[in-house]
Amino acid sequence: MVTHVRTFGLSGITGFSVDAEINIAKGLPDFDIIGMGNMAVREAAGRIRAALENSGYPFPLGRVTVNLAPAGIRKEGACYDLAIAVGILLCGSCAGVRTDAFAFVGELSLDGFLRPVRGVLPMMQEAARRGIANCIVPLENADEAALTDACRIYPAASLPEVLQILTSKRTAWPIPEEPAPSRSGCGDYREVKGQAHAVRAAEIAAAGGHNVLFIGAPGCGKSMIAGRLPGILPNLTREEALETAPVYSALGMLRKESLLPNEVPFRTAYPDITKSGLIGGGSRPVPGEISLAHKGVLFLDELAEFDRNVIQSLRQPLETGKISISRCGEFVEFPADFLLVAATNPCGCGKLLEAEGKCSCTPFRARQYLSRISRPILDRIDLHVPLRRIPFQNGGFTANESSQAIRERVIAARALQKNRYRNENVFVNGKLNASMIRRYCNPGRACEALLRRASDAACISMRGYEKILKVARTIADLALHERIAEEDIAEALQYRFLDSFFSEAA
Repeated sequence: MVTHVRTFGLSGITGFSVDAEINIAKGLPDFDIIGMGNMAVREAAGRIRAALENSGYPFPLGRVTVNLAPAGIRKEGACYDLAIAVGILLCGSCAGVRTDAFAFVGELSLDGFLRPVRGVLPMMQEAARRGIANCIVPLENADEAALTDACRIYPAASLPEVLQILTSKRTAWPIPEEPAPSRSGCGDYREVKGQAHAVRAAEIAAAGGHNVLFIGAPGCGKSMIAGRLPGILPNLTREEALETAPVYSALGMLRKESLLPNEVPFRTAYPDITKSGLIGGGSRPVPGEISLAHKGVLFLDELAEFDRNVIQSLRQPLETGKISISRCGEFVEFPADFLLVAATNPCGCGKLLEAEGKCSCTPFRARQYLSRISRPILDRIDLHVPLRRIPFQNGGFTANESSQAIRERVIAARALQKNRYRNENVFVNGKLNASMIRRYCNPGRACEALLRRASDAACISMRGYEKILKVARTIADLALHERIAEEDIAEALQYRFLDSFFSEAA
């Protein structure tokens, strides 16, 4: 007799359907699991046998063969335990129980209780796409699974409870309530002393989705300003949160108290990170930091100290908003639409921008240090912001605005952009392509003349020219102006520090 039970597996951050086929034939007692499973899948035989016997169900005599179809897809983990156990019961003591409308996901302990598994959310999203009406999952995974409102979720704590759900009517698990908006994860820009121009650059970056690089000596406030940037970004919408949640679900990082956080993600990477840690990878590809920062902020501290090959790997995600990884015949794609914020010293000693005579580096060594940053990556950063240390004796700091006041301007500017690009596939100025720049960032004659003079003086490339126009467009949006003014162009030109730096070096 052969029974079929529906379950789901995980590839990257995407669920896929698995048909657990269970056959019990006469012969010497044996338990085989086939279908390209890893060690955790094959070890399910021992877990399932003990779980059935300790739950009071007889294990069938004879040869038990389980096929996890399709057999050509690699399968990992213990998420198939429950489906296999239910299939074995349907072949014996529970024959006649209908499971056609159900899918089963969960790991079994030796005493028959269900343990939570990773990646339940993308599995349930795949179940919804395939029209599966009901899913039984471990109790600890119930809230996460219920985020997919197209499926009715039935949590179970043990194997006997699973059979009770199948044989009686029970109310489905409710959809978790969305958390109230919160900004507790980062500090306030009022806490930043001085550096008003850098705070202004952070505001422009947040409003237009522009990548930004802070350049300055250690202790001048680069990390402090970068760490407060999420506090001025708009909250994630439910759709955006559901895009980021599968990444955290696949890594087992979804917190029960904030399954759909409304705050934007903020991830920090340091120079010792590996390429796989940054973009994702491994023998069985898993998401990296850029995917954990999806719809949020990725902060790279000490950018010039990163391995060049690691930084070069950011080219695809910065252009496309996703990363593709191929390993051992398996192809996966992870989302990676993030705002890049980076910080670096201007030279080896870090004092190049300080008062004259403090830097111990020669001009050649200083240029050589900044040249370690990949130029293709540097070309994809819109704002270059130099910072200097504020002298301790300078106690009369100008107070910066609160993050809330800045955030209100950012939200207004983003609403303006969303309305302007309602017929395009972009929502912020930082994502405009060349044709959109010509259409929406058309400067007047006076602005164009100013831009040409500055471009010739600083040897700004055509790519840099377009970035100045995009930044100027954002500056105008923050002022709620439809046309780009000369002062917008002039301010945007101030944020191309490295263009002038390298032109002077040449």
